[in-house]
Amino acid sequence: MRSLVYLIVTVSITVFPAFVFGQNAKEDMQAMNTFYNGASSFKSDIQVKIFTDKSDSSPLIQTAKVRKDGKRFFSELGDVKMLLSENSLLMIYEKDKRIIYRGINQKDYEAYMKSFFAYNLDSIISSYDSILYKGTENDQKEYRIYNSKGQINKTELYLNSSTGAMNKVVYFYNEKLWGSYYKVVISFINQGSISSAERNLFSEKKYITGSGKNVKVSSEYINYHLINTNYED
Repeated sequence: MRSLVYLIVTVSITVFPAFVFGQNAKEDMQAMNTFYNGASSFKSDIQVKIFTDKSDSSPLIQTAKVRKDGKRFFSELGDVKMLLSENSLLMIYEKDKRIIYRGINQKDYEAYMKSFFAYNLDSIISSYDSILYKGTENDQKEYRIYNSKGQINKTELYLNSSTGAMNKVVYFYNEKLWGSYYKVVISFINQGSISSAERNLFSEKKYITGSGKNVKVSSEYINYHLINTNYED
């Protein structure tokens, strides 16, 4: 998962007059982008269900979580954690007992922000065949997005009509191009502001000490192999 928004929006919009559209699909996409990138504090738990075929009654289930506090970000997917701040990018691989550290500057930080937490709306708009607005019910807008030639040929998008947040996205895979999956259902739950107790998730000191060439693993992670990408041999 490169990011919350990247995960959410592999979606594209091209408006065709033959379809019935919502109030403004492009504005809804922009509102979603503003919600996630503009929030000073944000959390979401994520559940991913992977169905191999239409009759699959026991999908593979994965969970993840994303947290944001100011300009600090934290994500966790399986045994992999990521911390991003204006000074560093930290990846922790629990299973492999490995930590990758990179000290960054403002230019690097902005590049990561653009890569992880933003998307090019105009590029998205030009990629898909069409989008169909299905209506609003229980404070939730539903869109159907189609791309006959893509690996994902249909996407169901469910947006909170009050906040602009994503509630759920369902990807249907093109069986001719991607035979391994039938669909993937991604649900975003427990969305809101982070609690004070969760602010310790953003602390690098739990994993490393020092800076520059002197970065070392903390005592809690003494058995982990540290890779300092700024000073590789």
